[in-house]
Amino acid sequence: MRGVATTGDASRSSGRLPPGSRVLLLGLLLACACRPAADAARPSYDRTADAHHTAQAFNRFGYALYDRIADEEPGDVVISPVNVAAALTMAASGACGATLQEMAAVLHLDELRDADASAGVLIDWLNGYGEHDGIGLHIANAMWAPEFDASPFLARMKAFYHTALFAADLARDRAGSQAAIDRWVAGETNGRITHLDAALTDQSALVLTSAMYFKGDWKTRFEPSETHNEPFVTPSGPLSVPMMHRRGTFAYTRFDGGQAVELPYRKALSMIILLPDASDRPPALEAVWPLLRAGPWSNVLVDVKMPRWVSTRSTQLEPVLQHLGIKRAFDPFQADFCRISSRLFIDSVTTAAFINVDERGTEAASGAAVTFGYVMQEEETPISFWADRPFVYVIRDRTTGADLLIGRLVTPR
Repeated sequence: MRGVATTGDASRSSGRLPPGSRVLLLGLLLACACRPAADAARPSYDRTADAHHTAQAFNRFGYALYDRIADEEPGDVVISPVNVAAALTMAASGACGATLQEMAAVLHLDELRDADASAGVLIDWLNGYGEHDGIGLHIANAMWAPEFDASPFLARMKAFYHTALFAADLARDRAGSQAAIDRWVAGETNGRITHLDAALTDQSALVLTSAMYFKGDWKTRFEPSETHNEPFVTPSGPLSVPMMHRRGTFAYTRFDGGQAVELPYRKALSMIILLPDASDRPPALEAVWPLLRAGPWSNVLVDVKMPRWVSTRSTQLEPVLQHLGIKRAFDPFQADFCRISSRLFIDSVTTAAFINVDERGTEAASGAAVTFGYVMQEEETPISFWADRPFVYVIRDRTTGADLLIGRLVTPR
């Protein structure tokens, strides 16, 4: 697993989430309408319903992805379903046949009317929050390649994902290309993600990147004067950390094995915390989330106590994605990305994420990179045809098949 490099001032939070705790960047739940960015070139339909359907599809993928990572790796986990799903949906747009079927099944794209258009609607919707009234939310996408030829794939990337195009000699200038990708992701995440490892090799042909930045103030902030060092139970024992405290009316529910509370930010964004009854049995999101969505949720008086924390994480996703069912895309001999090139396969998928939670609110960022490699064709071994002995020859009109001359050579002169 490659390390994540992040930067920026984290002075607002002096505590770090203790080892063994788990965090999921839930793709920012939508609880009410926010006007999406206008796009007159797209057809008229129910954009609200489309945004919600796409969010549910990306979330279902995110829960399965989170559960697999959480099962296999100890310590903190932080991922952005909407960020990783957007990058992979861009890649799926270039896939064909069985490769596309596998990617669509894992990403739940077959539930959408048009994967690219629906992803674009959700991205526009989330970008519609802008940066005002204590909320900032920004999603950006980019494509990196030595050159770009006009194609339906490229047109869809620009039309639906607003993808920026950057010329980069990925295979021959790996250091320069990686530095350019790092500068881009740092700029799109307010400096919170400074390294997004594209795992470039001498076979790299194309990189698709997606970045997300979120900063939100709590609807009602925690009072810093109420924050005190208290025990937090970790797998290795209690750890004294700064614990924030606030009493108020929140949406609350119980599920089998735990309880959940929803802490609202300004506007229609919130953080939902799933707290298991036993510290050694964190809930599996894929199983629990449908129950939480169905409820019952009640607005009740809740005494909330939670730590301040900062988490960063970088994860190579190829093994997890293959376990979930995306296999052919990573196989140089089976991958079919015919809408981009007949010689491409996915070489690596990386995500890097950051989150900082304190009394004022939350700052979070994520980047995802899908790197394609060229399928290297084996050099053919020529068949030996050495005419160094007597032979017969024919001169023929290939159109009519008429033989103009027939001969035999015994002694060259």
